[in-house]
Amino acid sequence: MPKKRATKLSPSLRHLWIVPTVFCLFVSSYFIPSLYESYLVHYIKNKTVLVGDKEMRAHGTGFFIQGNSGITYILTNGHVCGISKDGENIYVQTASMKPLPRRIIAVSDDSDLCLIEAVPTIDYLKLATGYSKFETVVSLGFPAYYGFVPSKGEIIEDKVTLLIDFPITNSNERALCNLPKNKIIKIQDQNFCISLIKSVQTTITTFGGNSGSPVINVWGNVVGIIFAANTESNWGLMISNEEINKFLKDF
Repeated sequence: MPKKRATKLSPSLRHLWIVPTVFCLFVSSYFIPSLYESYLVHYIKNKTVLVGDKEMRAHGTGFFIQGNSGITYILTNGHVCGISKDGENIYVQTASMKPLPRRIIAVSDDSDLCLIEAVPTIDYLKLATGYSKFETVVSLGFPAYYGFVPSKGEIIEDKVTLLIDFPITNSNERALCNLPKNKIIKIQDQNFCISLIKSVQTTITTFGGNSGSPVINVWGNVVGIIFAANTESNWGLMISNEEINKFLKDF
């Protein structure tokens, strides 16, 4: 019986498999992250809302979240709820609804967080168990004049943010400053109420209207909420999921 002879490839053909392999790796490295980011944006969009006045001339962002009791609420920043004219109700707008009045449930004494009665929904964002430095994150919000805008970035570092809220000129304003997160300091012979808020620096581009935007990890879970921006870079500062969890435990 004749022996089978192995086919030998010439040196020029032997390594041709490398070309399609490298091409496939290049294409997948370019398109797969983009496709996944698009999925995350779509995933967040359906759970994110506008929060503001009736005409949405002054507004921030909010998102659906479940409290410790299993009830779904809208979470945003305390200063966004400050848009409310009566301190009790504020308007919420989803992609499919006109602005609807909703009751303000609670405003945090310790951080810049506010809980609002939710519009009817069956879905919400879930809190992550933590976050790590240099972790890739995505945020979605409603910056003024730009519409619905996603932004991608990284988590950089933990820090304490100093926010000057208002000058104190009388006893009523001094009483308003009497919260655990606040302190009174003197700047050039004028007393000011300031807030010391534990925050996390990100590289997410942030503008007015982004306040209250969820910050999501690659698994689609909330690692924080945007509440301010670094004035030099427009990079967003977020309140961590740990602080959010503390706030939600009573709800």
